[in-house]
Amino acid sequence: MRDTGASTARIQLLPRVPQEIQTWILDIFVHFNFSSLKVATRIDVFFHQRYQAKLYRHVCFKQDNIQAFRDLAEMSKGYVLDASLAPTPQQRARDRFLSVCRSIIHLRLQDEASGDTLAKALAQCVPLDANPIFPNVKYLMLGERFMRYLERWNHRDYTLEMNSRKAVGILSRAMDVKHLGIDTIRTTEAKSFAHPEVWKVVNLQRHWKLQSITFHNDVGPVRLIFEGVPLHRYSQTDPWETSMLQLAKDKSTWEVGSKVEILNQRPYSVDTSLLPRDIAEQIQVYVGDSDDGYGPCICCGEHLIVSDSDDD
Repeated sequence: MRDTGASTARIQLLPRVPQEIQTWILDIFVHFNFSSLKVATRIDVFFHQRYQAKLYRHVCFKQDNIQAFRDLAEMSKGYVLDASLAPTPQQRARDRFLSVCRSIIHLRLQDEASGDTLAKALAQCVPLDANPIFPNVKYLMLGERFMRYLERWNHRDYTLEMNSRKAVGILSRAMDVKHLGIDTIRTTEAKSFAHPEVWKVVNLQRHWKLQSITFHNDVGPVRLIFEGVPLHRYSQTDPWETSMLQLAKDKSTWEVGSKVEILNQRPYSVDTSLLPRDIAEQIQVYVGDSDDGYGPCICCGEHLIVSDSDDD
C-alpha cells in the first residue's frame, strides 16, 4: 500500500514509540487547532478511526465541497453485506460514508448546491427507511443562499428533476434536528404560509420535535411563529418599533405554548392581534437588546446582534 506523507513522517519520527504514547501525544496535539486534527486523522487507520468523529462534528456543506460527499455516497452503492466474504471496496466505502454521517452534530447548508446535491445523493444512494442517515445531527443552520433556493415555486412532484420541494422532503427524513437556525427567511417584509420558503420550512421540520428556532437577519416587522416549537429567537436586520407575531401556518392544533425572544433596540412593543386569542395567551414574549448579554446562537455559534449584514 502506498504511504502518504503523514504516514511516512510517522515512520521516520516515531519508529519505536509505543502506540499508547503516540496516542497520548496526539490526544493533546489534536486540541491545538482544526489543522492539527486533520493531520492526526491522516496518519493511519487507527488514528483516523479515533479522531474522525471530532473531525466531522461540525460540517458546512457548500458548493465547494458537497460533490465530495456525493462521490463518497456513490462509491458505497452496490455493496452486498456478507460476513463470510472479505470486505469489498464498496463495503469499506459504505462503512466510511455511514461513519461520516453519524459523526455530524452541527450541520450547515450554505447554498443551493449544498441542498440540491445532498438531496440527490441521499435519494440515489440511501434507502429512505425509518432510520435517519444523520442520526446525530441536532443543530441545523440554513444559510441565506440556501433559503433563496427555497423561494422557488415547486408545487408539483411528478418532475424527474430535483427541486427544493423534493429536497426538503428528503432532508426532513434524513435527520432528527432539535435546534434550527435560519438566515433571512425572506428578503421582503411580507411573510406567510403562501410564500414558498415559509411552507417549505414548515414541511422540513414536520418530522422533528424542535426545541428552538433562531431567525438571523429577520427582515420586516412580522415574526413567524412555528407550531410546537417552545422557543423562538429573532435577530433583526433593522430596528422596528413594533413586531407583529403571526402563525407560520393556519392553526390546526397547538400542543405547547411558545416563548418568543426578540432582540431589538428599545423602546419596543409586540403586537399579537394577528394570533388567535387562545394561542396569544400561551405565548411568553421577551424583548431585549445587545446589552442584555445574548449569548451565541445555539445552532451556528454566531452572536445574536442587531446587524445590517446579510451574512450570518
